Amino acid sequence: MKKLGFLGCGQMGKAILSGLLREATVKPEQVLVAAKSSAEQTASTFGVRALSPVDLLLEADEIFLGIKPYQLHLIEDWMKDLRVQKKLSESKPVVMSMLAGSSFAQLQQVFTDTVTLVRIMPNLPAQVGSGLTLICIDPQLETAHANLLKERCQQLLKPLGHIETLRKESEFHAATAISGCGPAYLFNVIEALADAGVHEGLPRAMSLRLAAHTVLGSGHLASLEHPAILKDRVTSPAGVTIAGVRVLEQHRVRSAFFEAVIAASERSKAMENK
Repeated sequence: MKKLGFLGCGQMGKAILSGLLREATVKPEQVLVAAKSSAEQTASTFGVRALSPVDLLLEADEIFLGIKPYQLHLIEDWMKDLRVQKKLSESKPVVMSMLAGSSFAQLQQVFTDTVTLVRIMPNLPAQVGSGLTLICIDPQLETAHANLLKERCQQLLKPLGHIETLRKESEFHAATAISGCGPAYLFNVIEALADAGVHEGLPRAMSLRLAAHTVLGSGHLASLEHPAILKDRVTSPAGVTIAGVRVLEQHRVRSAFFEAVIAASERSKAMENK
């Protein structure tokens, strides 16, 4: 029975763990958790086992790496344990890294080429099973091995929602700027729509429901048909909607989203180059 470890278990780690247990993809007794300050609480909440990072590295067959990017140096400290070096070198466990701006080269350097790497990036809606997870397999792996690894990652990540496989690592920056950061952009949109509804006399709770469900349903439709076609479908000549769209164009809202994605992508590149 394979043991699945969570080395760092923040919001995304908990979303993955919750989904895996909910779908019975793994059993609680298979799961190990090591987190700087909350491992015991997480273990108690989910009925799994809390360990030190070194002990987790010694026991786990597959590992979700969910520490903060600035904590990457901690792995070098854990790797100083000769037992860890020996175990990883012999078993080459799969490590699925959720670290933004940390490349395969940087990860292999701290793990001293002792693990099999996959980069993943879930987004916040994964917490409710409606997320999108980016995955990228280490390009140095042989095709057959890479395909098996991809299938395993899809099995583990399916409870979170849609999975998008990137063709190459360099796509991570732009893809993260859309799917990883996108929920924050859309939460801003939802909040603004709700505030506007309150300004126009709607109760706060109702206004928020209207905004949230409108974005939810629109996203579903846009996954089936081009958004430009859908927009045209609801903008009647001289109608209410086109009057609102005109104001959005006047304030360059489309351009603001454009620039937000570029800025987030550039920040991701800068983090990787540090």
